[in-house]
Amino acid sequence: MVKHNAKKISRSLTDSEALIEAVEHFRFLPFFRNPVAGWSVEDMTPSELWFADNPGPWEWKGPVIRTGKCLYGKFFDKKAGFVFRDEFPKFAALRRALIPETANPKAAAREAWVLEQLSPGDPVLSLELKELYAEEFGSVSGLETTLTRLQMHCRVVIADFEYKRTKSGKPYGWGLARFTLPEFIAGEAAIEAAREIDLGTAEEEFVGLLCADWPHAQEAVVRAMVTGRAIAQKFR
Repeated sequence: MVKHNAKKISRSLTDSEALIEAVEHFRFLPFFRNPVAGWSVEDMTPSELWFADNPGPWEWKGPVIRTGKCLYGKFFDKKAGFVFRDEFPKFAALRRALIPETANPKAAAREAWVLEQLSPGDPVLSLELKELYAEEFGSVSGLETTLTRLQMHCRVVIADFEYKRTKSGKPYGWGLARFTLPEFIAGEAAIEAAREIDLGTAEEEFVGLLCADWPHAQEAVVRAMVTGRAIAQKFR
């Protein structure tokens, strides 16, 4: 696999195309700052674009996801980020093997219910999912935890964002996520085939790639970000 020079692309994200290029370049890109300095959309975006009147990363997310080149969800330390589509099947195989199934019957029932709602293929708006969940379980308690766990497990991703609009049609406010199964973006056959990979080899490949791009990073932190394991407090 081709190795990259992280310095060539750092803090160069000025539009959605640049963001797509960054995800393709690094393969894995957290949205928010994390213990690996520089390795995030937030780090790579000029500060004047992070929260601004003009479109920035918060507005680019939807267009980037809709290209189908990147998958987006809470993949990194329970926080959002992108994974390049070509790498996602192996990444999903690794996560699904390493993160154990919940032993809590109630949590397992909630996860199964969410997956059932998303299995027809049409992305479901978070607001709609909350309403359906409340009807099924009596309240929305536990839904966010369930969705986060399923995203860390690479079983659920965000397919797009939907915004409220002014009378003139201008979007405003925080976008509402539409959830779907990654099989509908990365391809069911590709994800199924990746189950046959050697997980140890895949883990070392991903960790090696990222450590080469971010040589100042603690390998233990990179490994935790890749595998979904908890990051030791001393590295935070």
